[in-house]
Amino acid sequence: MVVRYCMFGVMILALTLGLAAPAHALEDVTPPSLLPSVAGGVLRNIASLQLVINEDHLKSSSIRIYDHEDTIVKKDDVAIGATDETGTVNPLEFAWDTRQLADGQYSIHYAATDTSDHTTTQSYDVEIANNKPVVTIADTQTGRELHGTVTRSDVVFKVVIDGNELEVQPTVQQVAKPDGTYEWTLAVPDEITDGAHAVSVWATPNVEGGIESDKAERSVILQVVIPENPEPETPVGPIFPGLDPVEPIGQFIAPLIEAIQTVQTRLFGVPVDDITDSTSYQAGLVSAPSTNQQVLGAEDTKKPITSGAPAVVEATGRGWNLLGIAWYWWMISLLAISGAAVFLLRLNKPKVFVPVEE
Repeated sequence: MVVRYCMFGVMILALTLGLAAPAHALEDVTPPSLLPSVAGGVLRNIASLQLVINEDHLKSSSIRIYDHEDTIVKKDDVAIGATDETGTVNPLEFAWDTRQLADGQYSIHYAATDTSDHTTTQSYDVEIANNKPVVTIADTQTGRELHGTVTRSDVVFKVVIDGNELEVQPTVQQVAKPDGTYEWTLAVPDEITDGAHAVSVWATPNVEGGIESDKAERSVILQVVIPENPEPETPVGPIFPGLDPVEPIGQFIAPLIEAIQTVQTRLFGVPVDDITDSTSYQAGLVSAPSTNQQVLGAEDTKKPITSGAPAVVEATGRGWNLLGIAWYWWMISLLAISGAAVFLLRLNKPKVFVPVEE
């Protein structure tokens, strides 16, 4: 009996150790691995910060901004940065508007903690330099226009072409490009001839304490762009020649005059002219035969009227004919003959009487 109890106790101990061993083996002993998007450098405008975390059991993560005294930077008593306390956001992202802070040295702190409370932190020094913008000149120009970018839109430019400073200012787009820069455009004055020129550009923020940018310079070729296939100019004018309508009715009739256009339709597969027999007729003012006044009429532009009598627009039937008889008369005759034949057949049909049984 004692032996049985001992064996039973050994089995329970072995079972307990066997269940505990897998749990110990699953314990996470590796701290999270961090991959930040910004690891130093000079920042301007809006900086996109991203933290990718290589950890299957993430508990929390954060991105924080510290000043040169290693103090968390706050805006309206709220720490600048991003925090995830659920462990479900990966990667962690934050759009840092560096224009909210003064230029100078700062540091970005990245941190992540797993469910085993292993924490990994990384810190990188950066410099904010919004008061000293960066200006560029594009590689290509459009005709006599210069293009480029600048890191802030509230700037005053200095443009020098061949050693002569221009009085005109470039136009800056107020909507930033995806990279945070602003595009500027300058139409070169006509005093500067076409050809190759040396261009230099500076930009200074239009704020107190603004610092002039470094010089951007480039050799450009100015040339007027002529379209390969210019669009022909469309003449603008009245449809009809000038009219001298007789007062007082002329002022009401003239606006109503417009070209009569023949409308083609089809009837039983045959084309029919609904309005006139010829498209050469055109509306206009003609002299009435009985008076010296002009009335609204139509004249044949192919055969001008010289007698002074107004032309009449007649509706003329169009279609096939047989033996000099129009097609519609043939149709009417066929319908009449068919109706008469049906009537005669019904009239001559013998009547059948069925005797009724009493």
